[in-house]
Amino acid sequence: MQPRSVASWFHAISVAMEQCTAQHRAFVVEAYFKNSGSAVTTQQLFRGHFNIPRHGRAPCRSTIKEWVQNFRENAEFLRYEHQKMLIS
Repeated sequence: MQPRSVASWFHAISVAMEQCTAQHRAFVVEAYFKNSGSAVTTQQLFRGHFNIPRHGRAPCRSTIKEWVQNFRENAEFLRYEHQKMLIS
């Protein structure tokens, strides 16, 4: 068996993470905030919640950070739009 190239390894990870549902993403963001920004604890809780084996795939640290950043940006946008509606 030949070792995977770095590019194919990253592609496999990105394909796996694309299959995550909104429920997965919401759980990750909530767990991240509840655990003081610990990516490791978030991964452990993710595996437990979705019945994934201890060494099974869970979102990596960078994916968790990306989902949290996206949440923060969208929440800020929604807050701004809500305030704009109240003023109008």
